[in-house]
Amino acid sequence: GAHLGEPDEILCFVGSPWYAAQARTIHLEKNTPFTITQKLVDELVKKEIDAFEKEELAKYKEAGNTAQIIEREITRIALNGYPVVDAYGQKTTSIEFSLMVSMSPAMVIEKIVSAITSSYFNKKIRFHSFVYAGTLATRDLFISKENFLFIDIGGEITDAALVKNGQVADMVSFPFGKNVLLRKFADGMDKSIPDAQSLLALYRDKKLEPTIQIKTEKVMKVVMGEWTGLFQATLSQLATEFLLPDTIALTTTPDMQTFFSDAIGSDAFGQFTLTEKPFTIIPITSQALMPFVRVRADVPINAFVAIEALVAARKNI
Repeated sequence: GAHLGEPDEILCFVGSPWYAAQARTIHLEKNTPFTITQKLVDELVKKEIDAFEKEELAKYKEAGNTAQIIEREITRIALNGYPVVDAYGQKTTSIEFSLMVSMSPAMVIEKIVSAITSSYFNKKIRFHSFVYAGTLATRDLFISKENFLFIDIGGEITDAALVKNGQVADMVSFPFGKNVLLRKFADGMDKSIPDAQSLLALYRDKKLEPTIQIKTEKVMKVVMGEWTGLFQATLSQLATEFLLPDTIALTTTPDMQTFFSDAIGSDAFGQFTLTEKPFTIIPITSQALMPFVRVRADVPINAFVAIEALVAARKNI
């Protein structure tokens, strides 16, 4: 910012589809007690990172690209089954911890770093996935429960993260975001993308003539049905061991919040929740974030930038 000087450190948040992320669980158990050391944890993490790289790097190499790890966050540690804040130096017979690991195309990271270093020299630059930022901000500000789902519907990808005991336990993505919906809707209505956007806004606000409203509803039912089918498959993947929490934090652009909230909150998904009731949706919107960020009066709040700023302000990211 003007007159504030240069930053000491720069945090970059990468959105889908520019990263691949996994939540991995690491477990070690022995018959006799052992001491938790930094070296032991580093070795266990390295083993998981190597496995992740082998799985994910192959996908990039097939497309002729290279990739690099941008994030490796230990999000939860439990000793003998009990969560602890600081495990180092303690003795235990078993350790289990959750590791959030993300990878991004090297070309993308290089271009971001090049753009930043053209203005700021010799600065520490760190990267995180947006889904990591979103789950942290949501947990800290909006969700009183330890278990919830975080859904981020981006342009081309929908990311779904299962948060257990306040930490990301599992993640699933599928290639159907808001831009995909818009393109399919435009095709169904035989409209250009800008005309389709205007039509959707009028449809959302119930301002269309009855005949056009009916046609629009018909096309939207087909398009949203496709997204809903993929979302249902995602819930099935996340619910392999147990039923899911009934609260969902949702981030997407304001023009799409209503459509996706209505779809996710329908009765069709009650079978996946512990309560067997529809999901409770908490939209993480600019308005919801307004009390937590400060911007100039003439600058509109962008929900995604606000989430990233809130996470960047944390002392322990």
